[in-house]
Amino acid sequence: MDRRGKMEKPISRRRALYILSGVAVGLAAGIRWPFRKSETTIIRQEIDLSDPYTDVKAFGAKGDGVTDDYRAIMKAVKSATEGNRILYFPRGKYVCSGTIELPVTERPNTAGTAGSGFKIVGAGMYDSGILYTGSGYAIQSNHELAESVSFKDFYVNHARGGGIRLPQGAHQAFERFFSSACGKGRYGVLIEGAKSNGHKKGSGAYMISLTNCRFWSERGYSGTGLRLEDVQLCARIESCFFSTLTVDRSHLELVRTYGVQIDNCAFERLEDPESKAPLITIDQSHAVSILGCHAEATFESFVGIKGHSSNVRIDGCRVDHYAITPFNYQRGFIVSVDSRSTGSRKIIVGDLNYCLQSNHQDAVHGSMIDDPVGCVTVMGYEDATPFQQDWERRTVSVMGNAGHNVISNPALYSNDRDGLPNNVQVTGESIRFEQLQPSGCRLSSVRDTGSSRVWMTTVESMNKYPDYTLFIVGSNRSGKAMPMAIEAGNRKFEPSMLWPSGRERFTQSIHMRAVEGKKISFTINGPFELDLFGVYLVPNITTQAPYGSELLAGSKLHVGREIRFGDRVPEQPGEIGDIVFNGSPAEGGRIGWAYTANGWKSFGSID
Repeated sequence: MDRRGKMEKPISRRRALYILSGVAVGLAAGIRWPFRKSETTIIRQEIDLSDPYTDVKAFGAKGDGVTDDYRAIMKAVKSATEGNRILYFPRGKYVCSGTIELPVTERPNTAGTAGSGFKIVGAGMYDSGILYTGSGYAIQSNHELAESVSFKDFYVNHARGGGIRLPQGAHQAFERFFSSACGKGRYGVLIEGAKSNGHKKGSGAYMISLTNCRFWSERGYSGTGLRLEDVQLCARIESCFFSTLTVDRSHLELVRTYGVQIDNCAFERLEDPESKAPLITIDQSHAVSILGCHAEATFESFVGIKGHSSNVRIDGCRVDHYAITPFNYQRGFIVSVDSRSTGSRKIIVGDLNYCLQSNHQDAVHGSMIDDPVGCVTVMGYEDATPFQQDWERRTVSVMGNAGHNVISNPALYSNDRDGLPNNVQVTGESIRFEQLQPSGCRLSSVRDTGSSRVWMTTVESMNKYPDYTLFIVGSNRSGKAMPMAIEAGNRKFEPSMLWPSGRERFTQSIHMRAVEGKKISFTINGPFELDLFGVYLVPNITTQAPYGSELLAGSKLHVGREIRFGDRVPEQPGEIGDIVFNGSPAEGGRIGWAYTANGWKSFGSID
């Protein structure tokens, strides 16, 4: 009868035979009957009871965390290979001294007469565990293909070796799998798409999925959580967690892979001066998306680009970097590019990234992009680092497609190599200028005390728009952080802008309301030496400076050697090949001057 007291529908003969046959098959597979309630619930969740499976305990495995269960597990693997091809680990800790070799898997042929995958299933990613004591891999396939293999709801602890190693194949699936303590020189999961049958060349792996998995490495281990090699298409890593310290190794490595999506994953690393590797390494890989992920704690960089990689997009991520000690060697880049990766291109940092720097009073940090190759495009991101007393603030370097620049000489260009930049004024003789290549200038104080003030002009009054954003791009060669007071028209801005102490390139910004006038000034107290690459004043409130950077904002043209404008023969010697065009031509005057082995020589005449 049911709960309402009504007679249930009688069980049909066919239904009764089906239940009895299921019981018989279960007994043949070594299932204890009747089940305890908890075991029944777990197994119903993971395996349909109408499908037989092989319980490792039925072949003598103890799962007590002490007994070596390797031989019993291999007996169970052999039985599962000949029968149901599902290996089940009930709750327990199974010590295993040898490698569990996976059986051959086959694709179905056109007649449907072949086809066999293999599954390893546990009672939960924290409940069923293989304690591997060897130095190889706990589980591996050494066959031609590893197709339709599945690993679900168990963990592998591999203190001295690795977790799971697979060759080429398709539909390799990991769900709620936990790799605990990535061993020295080994990986939690290693998929080698160019390997088959041991060492023969393979044709690639594809349709790889890892969902809700965890990779954990204890302090002192130097393995990598996950490494994918030669994956040809459609690999997805979703909602996975890569945690704690790996010495000078990435948590996730992609090598010669195409079409990988990393979605909603978290990465963290403890601080260690030897951990210089990025959290994610992309090496000779293309078409990679890193979306909605989280990077936390201390790290050199979130994503490292190597080996001529391209078409990588990073967006919607939170990069939360801690500077918790005075001398933190990890700088927390969003992206760092290997200088040898000169063929890399289209590495895109999207505008939905959210970046936060937790400061320490003595920490030194520079820009969030390390790109000596010039392959990274920054669409814009939010720098959410707060000001904290006089502590340094995470600096940003964002170029985008914001409005036009109203500063009249944004690159502080001067007709003379060491002269006062055009449309720039200074207070007395307190500042020395030196032109930089290819744009900008170096400012240094003449006196060790007092304040220095630089005035710049705008092409129009600063009240045409209700709001403006001021950007300053530069680096600090003085070795200490310093405030810079800003005044536009007759209005002073508080708080002042803080120049960070590091010599790395930075971009600082401040918002200001409209004001009468066409002059804006910057005042610095005490001695200083600063490289100022560009200054922007952009209408409206924005997080981006005009696209193209200060290199396009200057008035210089450089083709091999220096080509610039002037109004007279330069007083200082140049380098052979330097050209100065006459910026104030007059009838009967010269077109310009070129520097030769015998000094400056004029050329051309104006008739």
